[in-house]
Amino acid sequence: MINALLPIELLSKIFEKSDKKGCAAAAIVCRRWSNAALDELWRSLPSLMPLLNLLGPIENTTMGKDLRPDVVVTEGTWEVFKGYAKRVRVLAQYDSHDALISTGLVLRIVSAHLGQTVLPNLREADWSLSNDDTTYQVAVFCSPSLEIISLQIANDGIDVRMVQRMLVSLSSLPLPHLRVIRISTEYPRGTDALLNEALSAFIKNRETLSEMRLQAVQMTPDGGLLEAACSFSQLRVLEGDLVGFTGTSFRSALEDLASACPLLEAVSLGKGGLDTGIQGETLTFGEVEPLLRCRRLEDVRIWGDTLESFQEDDIRRIGDAWPRLTTLIIGSRAEPSQDAGAPLLRLMDYAYHLPTLRRFACRFDCLGQIPSADEVTARFKRLRILGLEESIIPSGRLTSVAEFLAMVCGPEVKFTSSVNSWFSERAFEDEDGWAEPDEWDQVEAMIRAIHRAQIGYSRLVSDSAVA
Repeated sequence: MINALLPIELLSKIFEKSDKKGCAAAAIVCRRWSNAALDELWRSLPSLMPLLNLLGPIENTTMGKDLRPDVVVTEGTWEVFKGYAKRVRVLAQYDSHDALISTGLVLRIVSAHLGQTVLPNLREADWSLSNDDTTYQVAVFCSPSLEIISLQIANDGIDVRMVQRMLVSLSSLPLPHLRVIRISTEYPRGTDALLNEALSAFIKNRETLSEMRLQAVQMTPDGGLLEAACSFSQLRVLEGDLVGFTGTSFRSALEDLASACPLLEAVSLGKGGLDTGIQGETLTFGEVEPLLRCRRLEDVRIWGDTLESFQEDDIRRIGDAWPRLTTLIIGSRAEPSQDAGAPLLRLMDYAYHLPTLRRFACRFDCLGQIPSADEVTARFKRLRILGLEESIIPSGRLTSVAEFLAMVCGPEVKFTSSVNSWFSERAFEDEDGWAEPDEWDQVEAMIRAIHRAQIGYSRLVSDSAVA
């Protein structure tokens, strides 16, 4: 009895920590527990199907999921639907073939909610779009309470013009609490530049926006998207691909960004040409230099079609400007044969000037000078992951590379072969394997052997001193 009379706020906290099975059991204990437990059970939905099933039997049709033709949805059924819809805070909807919702069913839902919001308390929406017919559904289920919206758009199933129309529809919605926009596309370079204007209209006047993550979305000089991003002085996170910029215009764009958004904590920006030829666009330190004025940066990911290696003074300035830096990716889209990377010995400069780094990725050229163990002057203090971005080891240099890396990186460092330069948690995972798997596998085995020998020797010395 005492537990049953717990304050509703405390009950809610308890059910937040419970699993689905526990909440389902609690929902049938008593009316007081039921409301709190059902709120938690319906707080986050993996799709719209749990709600749609409340309306009656669902069947697969050529147009997607729909109610059976003989189903009559009564007023009472709609009230039940609306009652549960109010509980939904987080929605993930993936429009794969077996999860597609028919246009007819969506229109029935709209007609039952005239002047009302379908999901009135929705805070976060994650939508994966792969069909033209579903683009308009996003606006139908969005709510004025929305804080986070994620749109994953597959280019092979959706005409870019349909995406533009969807964004225009979203632009007309009042979203006063929107903080985070995540949009990813797979359109070829030079194609989804058409989205710039529509995206600009969508984010315009979103005064609460603090994160804008546009994965593989191309910002063009005349599209207005980067200019729109610069209107948010409170922006903390920005991700995008700057396409069609010259070196001068790229630097100018970053100068505007640094002036307008001094609170930036994470950026992921690329420089690319509209022409995807071998030459492409080379990224230089001078072009990204304006970002040094953003003193709060902790996560920086920059890349170009090709990359001009940063010099020691450049790295020193990065360390002075970003004392909180924990993640740094300096990437090149070019094949290793076209862009060999920075000299391997430059790794010592990063270790010396960036002591707070925990994750670092860069392509390195192992052909030049490689310092011996007694010539290593700096070692990473906090590094945990080193991404080598398809670096290639010339024949006969495996031992010297392994010895150098073992001295610069501690035994706790994990080595990865390829890096995704986006903000995904999988950014530093091996996805494609080593560029030269046999060689790097041998190097990694040597590094581990050297570290084991170092640890064993240290213990031996310590035991001898005690004795």
